[in-house]
Order: sequence, then structure tokens, then C-alpha cells
Amino acid sequence: MKKAVIVIIFAIYIASIAIVNFFGLEIAIFEGTTYVSDIEILSVIVENGEEESYELESTGTTVDEHNIETINYVFYFTEYENDGFDEEDEEVIPVNPNMIILEYAVRPNTADNKEVDFIYDKDAYDGLLIFHEGKATIEFLKPNVNIEITISSTDGHNVKKRVNILCLKA
Repeated sequence: MKKAVIVIIFAIYIASIAIVNFFGLEIAIFEGTTYVSDIEILSVIVENGEEESYELESTGTTVDEHNIETINYVFYFTEYENDGFDEEDEEVIPVNPNMIILEYAVRPNTADNKEVDFIYDKDAYDGLLIFHEGKATIEFLKPNVNIEITISSTDGHNVKKRVNILCLKA
């Protein structure tokens, strides 16, 4: 090999180091994935704020060898308007005062995937209630309905919290 080829290779090597330093390619340090460690039920309240709710004692139950905390609530409503469908206008109107908001928080706040699934028997409650998953609200259409909803993390860490809501006619 000639001296010129060695000098050219050395010059390209030095130039590449200078270019990389000039553009400042940052070294990325992978810190790992933060998984969900707990789902906290902040409150279960009536949307219209007029009805009273009673939180019962929390109980721990075992499902699939995992301890899932179950929080029980009882709500009493005086009116039940069966549907929010106006036949003349053919559109849904908000007429049901029996809407419950399920407020929850995923812990830690820095978790990478904060999405949750709401697990309940959809077919069993057809015509009895409407569960709006995007808003985490339950609209009761009939009295004397007991729904058990399991909130489960979707990050594969299998964190679950169960809420049991009993809706009675006052």
C-alpha cells in the first residue's frame, strides 16, 4: 500500500470524528420500562351531584391466584328513565339522571403505558345499564342492578382493581 492511501484513510478517520462531534450525536441511555404498580380508585360519584352514595367496606378476594381488592358501593336513585332516545328527533338526548362517574388513577404517574381495560359481562347488562368506557361512566337504566367491573392494566403487568356497584331504587 502506498503512503497516499494510508494518509487518505487517516484523514477520513479524523474527519469523521470531527463531523460526529460537530453535529453532536447524543448517546442515548435506555432507562427501562416503567410498569403500572397500582390502580387507585379515587372516587365513584353521581354525575348530577344530587344523590347520596354510600361506600361499603373494601374486601380482598382471590381470583386466579392473585389478590384483587374489591371496593363496594351502593347508590339509591329515585327516578329511572328507561332510555335517552327521542323517537321524533331520532337522536340520543341526555335524560337519565342515574349516571355514575368512576374516577381512577394509574400509579406511578410515570408509567409508560397508562391504558386500562374495563372487564365486565357486557351481555348480562344489556338493557340494564350503559357503560361508557371512554368516560368511565355507568348509566343505569333499571333499578336493582349490581355490576362488578374489573379495571386491568394493559401493560402486561396484570394489575387489577375491582369495583362492585349496587344501584337500588329509593
